[in-house]
Amino acid sequence: MTATLNPGKIYEKYQAGDKLTNAEVIYGAAFYKDLSDRLVYCGPTFHLAFTEANRVYMGLEGYMEARMRK
Repeated sequence: MTATLNPGKIYEKYQAGDKLTNAEVIYGAAFYKDLSDRLVYCGPTFHLAFTEANRVYMGLEGYMEARMRK
């Protein structure tokens, strides 16, 4: 994993509305999908973390779909 493919940095850029590279979008979508899939099984204590991870995954997935249409 390179320094640019850091899930925390990708999250910060996503939240700030900064430009993400294709590699960051692909990596971030896969990472946050996996994270949300794991958190959903951890019970109600982890519901907020699951919700946020899933929201980020869905947003990044939307970016990927939009870029593929171009």
